[in-house]
Amino acid sequence: MSHPSPSARSSVLRTAESRQIRYALRSDGTVLGVVYTHQEQRREDAEENVRVLGALLAGRRAPLLLDLRQAERGVTPEAREVYSGPQTARHITALAFIADGVLTRMLANMMLLVSRLGKTAIPMKMFEREEDALAWARGYLS
Repeated sequence: MSHPSPSARSSVLRTAESRQIRYALRSDGTVLGVVYTHQEQRREDAEENVRVLGALLAGRRAPLLLDLRQAERGVTPEAREVYSGPQTARHITALAFIADGVLTRMLANMMLLVSRLGKTAIPMKMFEREEDALAWARGYLS
C-alpha cells in the first residue's frame, strides 16, 4: 500500500514565487520551498528569496523545508551570508534541506557548515526524503 506524500496530507494555504524558489505555506504550519532554477544564487537573489518568504509568512515564523533536488548551481558566499543572517532568522524557526544528489548534498553541507561556525542560530539538518524532513521540521512549529 502506498502512503500519501507529506504534501498530500497537508493542504496548501498560500503560495509565493521568486525567480528561483517556489514557496508553499501549508496547513500544518510548515513552508515547502522548491529551488527550481539552474542559475547560481547571488546576493540579490537571496535577498529576493528572503523577501518573498517574509511576505508569504506575513510576520509569522515557520519551519522551512528547502527542496534542493532540482538545483544545478551553487550559492555565492554573499548569498550564503544573506541566508545565514538575521533577515532570514526573522522568518524561519528551522531549516530542513532535502537533497539527494552529490551537488545538492554539497550545497546543503555548505549551509550546515556556516551554521556550525556560529553564523546563524537556526537549527538546520539535511534529509534525502521529504517525509523525514517534515517529521523533523514539525518539531519547530512556533
